[in-house]
Amino acid sequence: MIETVDFILVADATRARYLRRKLAEDGTKVNIHVGVFNSLVSLVCDSYLIPTIKSDWEQEYQSAISSGDYFWSESFKVAPEETSRIIKDTLFELITSYPITQDINVSNFKKLDERPEKHLNDLLALYKALDEKLDDEYETLRSAVLSNQEIVVRNINLHIDYTVSNLSVWENQLVDKLIDSSNSDESIFKNGLLSLVTNNSKEYKTIHALQDDLYSKSDDVFAYDDSVQII
Repeated sequence: MIETVDFILVADATRARYLRRKLAEDGTKVNIHVGVFNSLVSLVCDSYLIPTIKSDWEQEYQSAISSGDYFWSESFKVAPEETSRIIKDTLFELITSYPITQDINVSNFKKLDERPEKHLNDLLALYKALDEKLDDEYETLRSAVLSNQEIVVRNINLHIDYTVSNLSVWENQLVDKLIDSSNSDESIFKNGLLSLVTNNSKEYKTIHALQDDLYSKSDDVFAYDDSVQII
């Protein structure tokens, strides 16, 4: 019989420590993992027997970004480290904002002005120069999304904590894949996890108010408490 584990996906390490403490205090729940997205990907790779990816992508990226006539070429001459970091982050954000199997090209977008069109084409040219691969972390995520679920050593029931937001399209693809194949609703009630991963008013603190309303307008007022040290 294949082992089944519950995984609670949380937004950050602080929330993970809090939930682990709650589970430890309860002492009756087993096979429950708590972690951020990278931890979930690691569990999926272990469960689906996905090989570890170790490549020379970083060196290939540095070589590709420093050659050719790109919109960042002059900036790279002046500040190579800063430019490299910014372009890498922009490339990752662009590619992971579309489904893994979708071919991305300028025709996906509405008519662009000359400048943004060059920026987009240069980023896509860089991606092609890298054989349409991202770094090892993202390629591991790609493998997890595209993996064959018929070959598994454990099933994963995924639960999303209320603090989780702003997942990329690739990350949401993995979440959807796991939820489609699990009995999350049944498991969450069976293990009494519902109160942990939903917003419990008794546990709602200033930090939660900041996280929930950081990018939205809110007229709600919350009392200051020790969950926030510096604003």
